[in-house]
Amino acid sequence: VGLLSTEAGTLGRAIGDVFITWCGLGGLENLLNHMFITLGVLAGATVGFTYQAYSFLEPSDKDD
Repeated sequence: VGLLSTEAGTLGRAIGDVFITWCGLGGLENLLNHMFITLGVLAGATVGFTYQAYSFLEPSDKDD
């Protein structure tokens, strides 16, 4: 379990580094704006997906 946890953390850090590098390609002065725009879109997509799939996330009561 420890190896999987370490590998997942390493993958997350690598993806985060690539994301920050991609946002900073336009220059250091636009880095913060690009990160907030991209993270806002990702957060909105996550909320939209959760809203669409909410009925599947609720446990079904089969005791009736």
